[in-house]
Amino acid sequence: MKKEIETTGNCIEEAIQKGLDQLNIKKENVDIDIIDEGKSGLFGLVGASPAKVRISLKAECSSDASLQEISAKDTEHNPETVKSEIEKIVSGILKRMDFKADVSTKYEGNCYEVKISSDDSALLIGRGGQTLGSLEFITRLILNKRGFRSARVVVNINDYLEQKREKLIEQAKQLAEKVKLSGEQVFMDLPAGERRIVHLVLKDEQGIETISEGEGRHRKLIIRRKK
Repeated sequence: MKKEIETTGNCIEEAIQKGLDQLNIKKENVDIDIIDEGKSGLFGLVGASPAKVRISLKAECSSDASLQEISAKDTEHNPETVKSEIEKIVSGILKRMDFKADVSTKYEGNCYEVKISSDDSALLIGRGGQTLGSLEFITRLILNKRGFRSARVVVNINDYLEQKREKLIEQAKQLAEKVKLSGEQVFMDLPAGERRIVHLVLKDEQGIETISEGEGRHRKLIIRRKK
């Protein structure tokens, strides 16, 4: 396991949480240095820059034995207990937001998928899935603070993620054909999870290759002719 990493996020708290997730460790077992507090920019767009932090394991937690002990403590929770806790958190958030919804959780492959059924799906999903992403982040944050550190959580509303994945795959294939015909590379501005999907979908596409370039928010996927 890495003993020190640097991570970025829309805010300091998000950058820290990403680092803790990557190290699979609790906040009290690390030292955190804020490298850049980030800027929201004009209207949250122009001139924006991500927050950046450096997270390093504390000396008493840096040995392999200590890491194994910490990891073991984090994975002791019964899946049914975690599912119940997740549903309480999500239902509580939605109630405070005055949304009526049915919430259920499925545990599979060491991942908890939260399924939300609501007539207000458009509002809960938000533009480009931003509200949905924020709901997922807050759920993970609360869950981690309550001691369920090892739980991976995905929040889905009315099968939005499946529909989004299908559209992304279709778009990637269309762009690949465009590249084949024109010979000009194309760029896709996508979050890390969606970049992985495109890489997998096009990895066996004849005459085409995909790469990712850039750092943080500016990282993009490129589809181009295979050299």
